[in-house]
Amino acid sequence: MDADLTPHDVQALNGADAVAALFARLGYNTAARTLQTPSNLGMTAEGTTRPINKIELIADQEALFQIYLFELASVTISHTRALARSFRNRAGNYLLILTSDYEYLDFVLLEKYLPGDQKDAAGIASMIDFLGSSIRWNGVTDFKASFKRKKYSYFKK
Repeated sequence: MDADLTPHDVQALNGADAVAALFARLGYNTAARTLQTPSNLGMTAEGTTRPINKIELIADQEALFQIYLFELASVTISHTRALARSFRNRAGNYLLILTSDYEYLDFVLLEKYLPGDQKDAAGIASMIDFLGSSIRWNGVTDFKASFKRKKYSYFKK
């Protein structure tokens, strides 16, 4: 199912309920919304868990694709990388939504790959251009896009 997003859709993302409503509108199964703890997700490193204020499973597509919302004390590159690393050995595919205040939202799509895997360079380039930036390490590539909610400005990091 395709759905067009409008500036109002992004501007309305002012809390977890609004994020869940957006993904429900996009056709994702949000019936399984569940508050999580870092230990539920196997996160034990203090550097990873310290900035986390709240974690919520927003959508679950038969455990093949899950969307998690992380409310953090602050969203930094080091926090983003630590969270992505914590999903490295978990089965499935993930979209992480990171925010500290819902003014800025970072959408991080985690894609797993096998070491030595050769990807189509044109496909990766177009994905990076759309989503913002790509970081590849230890079997996980993260594609990241950031949005400033009130002005609905998309910018690449």
